[in-house]
Amino acid sequence: MAARQWLPDETLIPERHASIYGAMNDGARASRSRYLYFLGKDDIVLPVFRDVLEVLESSRPNALFFDVYWGANGVYSGQPSRWRLLIRNLCHQGIIYSREAYDKHGPYLRRMKVQADHLLNIRLLWDGSRTTSILYIPRPLTWYSGAGFSTQQARDPLFWRLYPTTMRKHVGAWASWLLLAWRTVRGRSSR
Repeated sequence: MAARQWLPDETLIPERHASIYGAMNDGARASRSRYLYFLGKDDIVLPVFRDVLEVLESSRPNALFFDVYWGANGVYSGQPSRWRLLIRNLCHQGIIYSREAYDKHGPYLRRMKVQADHLLNIRLLWDGSRTTSILYIPRPLTWYSGAGFSTQQARDPLFWRLYPTTMRKHVGAWASWLLLAWRTVRGRSSR
């Protein structure tokens, strides 16, 4: 009921597909709003969310990043960093995307099990256009239990198979070359 007081016109889209990203895409497609925020059934939105509406209205960013309480582990930083993102994803419970950013860099690839949001975030943060506005508020927006499907599944085979192509396309050929060199050296040292 409290969410209705903060967001009287919100639309909740229930998950209808077995795929996490399929459900997120369905929600985005059904929504007509300027901003998209994806939550799981065990996520809890914190009171700071009230302040978010003002920031979205006054700044109109392409994406707004926050920290997230991650189960019993404490605060997980959501500070957007291109370099960090190449190694580790940001928690989607701490990201609000503009419709424009989602349409440009998405939708999520349904075939990916746990890292389609990682791919979207790489596309967003490595977007070379000067029109991309990214904001970060260093406060936890959500409490995430840390027990969700993506936490239990450490790697997404499809994401990592596509990773060299992703690097080449969105980051640059030099990044793909470094990745190949690192894999070669790592392969030799494991023998």
